[in-house]
Amino acid sequence: MRFRLQWLTCAALSLLCVSIFTGSRTLTAQTATAKEYRQRFAALAAAPGLSDSARFQALLALDWGYSNVMYPEYATYTGYPGQNDRWTDLSIAAINERRQMARSELDVVRAINRARLNTADQLSYDIFKRQADEFIEGLRFPSDLLQITQRDGPQYSASTIGSMPATTVKDYGDIVARLRGLPAVVDQTIALLDSGLKRGVTPPRITLRDVPAQVANLIPEDALKSALLAPFTQFPVGIAEADRTRLRADAVRAYNELDRPAFQRLQRYLVDAYLPRARESIGMSALPDGAAWYSYNVKVQTTTTRTPQQIHELGSLDRI
Repeated sequence: MRFRLQWLTCAALSLLCVSIFTGSRTLTAQTATAKEYRQRFAALAAAPGLSDSARFQALLALDWGYSNVMYPEYATYTGYPGQNDRWTDLSIAAINERRQMARSELDVVRAINRARLNTADQLSYDIFKRQADEFIEGLRFPSDLLQITQRDGPQYSASTIGSMPATTVKDYGDIVARLRGLPAVVDQTIALLDSGLKRGVTPPRITLRDVPAQVANLIPEDALKSALLAPFTQFPVGIAEADRTRLRADAVRAYNELDRPAFQRLQRYLVDAYLPRARESIGMSALPDGAAWYSYNVKVQTTTTRTPQQIHELGSLDRI
């Protein structure tokens, strides 16, 4: 999963604090760019006169907005407004920008005296700092090159579309916009996969066995039989017939002219180039820096300092 863990219980706290750090013009969370967010984190870290509690609450609110704007699919699942017509930018420039953002957040963390926070905020502070530290620690590993697995990738984009609001004409317009944006996602994915091939960073070939079929199943010849267009097969009562006809035609056009050709490109790339050259090995130790990468994953996923061997030994003891 490409989306960052969030502090859901803190999401709504101190949203007004964010406006303090946007300068003379107010930036809404829906429109701020990565560069603007970096500036806002820097302003929050340096802002004088804030209590540690206020600075921390503003950090949580700012991070919440940043996470939803940078990862629009996540915003769809959380109900965060204004992102449903976009996909996460998987260009190298955007990935590098996001990889640097945790350092900007840590600058704010370092400006906060943990001892002056109340008990609940100290716990949230510890979680926030741990995740930011671990994110930075993990930057040495090229996880962004593993864009497709049997459980993740653009072949699951219909799941995101199926989770989108589909009540108003605006909702359906957002779905059409996402359909039109899918080819960019596919092409960015192929570029990252190709970079992974050149560096010897792929999933095990056996785990990719069914992925071409997953892609093929998404793009039948009849557009309205594709899961991508499921919302256009049945409209809510409140949408007028003229709007239904127009929106359905827009969706079918986007599918036929943009989406189906893009996913056909992806399928050909997977079959002809990616799978034949994907690694046959199973363990992560076969990847460049793989042993350290595996140890890092164990640390993050178990939240312990135990080594992989110690974890395996625990499992062995459980079976005795």
